[in-house]
Amino acid sequence: MACGVGACLGCVVETIRGIRTSCVDGPVFEMDELVWS
Repeated sequence: MACGVGACLGCVVETIRGIRTSCVDGPVFEMDELVWS
């Protein structure tokens, strides 16, 4: 089970602003903010 506070980095999302965690910074992100490659 993931930690829920960003410590385990199990929910990493790559964005144009760098690596973010969906449990802390999300779970909703703008589509144009995500790196899709």
